[in-house]
Amino acid sequence: MVLDWCKDQGIIWDESPSNGVVRRLMNRDDWAALRHATMRQPLIMPPSTLTPLKDINPGQIPSKDHALFGQTLIGNVQKGGRSEGVNVLKSFLNDRGQRYLLTLSKPGVSARHCSRLSAHIAYGTLSIREIEQETQRRIKELSLTNSEPNAYFIRNLWAFLSRLAWRCHFVQKLEQQPCIEFRCMHPAFEGMREDSFNDAYFDAWKQGRTGYPLVDACMRSLHQNGWITFRMRAMLVSFASYHLWLDWRQTAPFMAGLFTDYEPGIHYSQFQMQSGVTGINAVRIYNPLKQSIDQDPNGIFIKRYVPELKNISPTWIHEPWRNPQVLTAYPLPIVDHALAIKQARHQISIRRNSQGFHEEETAVVKKLASRKGKVKPIAKKSDKTTPHTQLTFKF
Repeated sequence: MVLDWCKDQGIIWDESPSNGVVRRLMNRDDWAALRHATMRQPLIMPPSTLTPLKDINPGQIPSKDHALFGQTLIGNVQKGGRSEGVNVLKSFLNDRGQRYLLTLSKPGVSARHCSRLSAHIAYGTLSIREIEQETQRRIKELSLTNSEPNAYFIRNLWAFLSRLAWRCHFVQKLEQQPCIEFRCMHPAFEGMREDSFNDAYFDAWKQGRTGYPLVDACMRSLHQNGWITFRMRAMLVSFASYHLWLDWRQTAPFMAGLFTDYEPGIHYSQFQMQSGVTGINAVRIYNPLKQSIDQDPNGIFIKRYVPELKNISPTWIHEPWRNPQVLTAYPLPIVDHALAIKQARHQISIRRNSQGFHEEETAVVKKLASRKGKVKPIAKKSDKTTPHTQLTFKF
């Protein structure tokens, strides 16, 4: 470790807190208070002048197109840089954020009304502390005028603030247990999917050719834009983990390479949650048909990214295979929805009912869980599902 090396060399290593993460935290009991205290601290402003160091040759500074930085970006990846980040924050607080909650889960329109600050936070062009303080300032400004539009705008901004805290909470998990990048939070789930990995399913998922229109549209959109809203990310992971029964340790690195706003703490915590291997969270299986009907009822987003279906009517856009008269280059579903989730639930229930499961669950809660409330497993035993049923259950 770098810290151990510094100690051996007699080098003092000072660490500055980053975005609410507390280094070497013993337990989560005091984390929220420490995080909120950090957010209230004054911002450290950049110096007005910089004095260059003498007699130092910086060498040749590589251009942005240098091979060091990987392949040239393609598609509509959002712009980076400090000034761009500041402009994005201003536009969200002054205008775009008014429809934040209304469009949060919808692919397509969410690209405008979500904050779009995640990449700037990940690359450090903006800090969570300055974003939070600017949002608080805007809330106070809106509170000066008592009107229904302002009250609704304020509600949206409070929801945004809660998600900033939520982000810090998940990054803190990786700080406290770095191995969650490679190992399930709950050891009972080790070995559950690894031996049954299906490469053909993996390729279809990566290419956006699973036969489920919204799943494929989201994946293709991600390839083109490097960003998609959270609910659609969760659906993509859920589909890979439950319907296709793919191990998260292979799907997670692939998606990490697609996200412009990739943040390991968020990424691996969420991959484990959406794959049902934390042992402390509700197992949520996103129904791709229900999500398609709810979030893209007329298939506008689907048709944008799955041109094979551009001439399909809204009646059939979510389940084109149900219309025998529709012949397209679009594939049939690679798995049966109802059968796949039934098999997934059975496999997960075996682990959750295994000896010693709840003792390990208690240890995970103590180390990594939120302190808002105690996690209580509840049963939902019914196996009766329809194509448009959403499943959330604990065993």
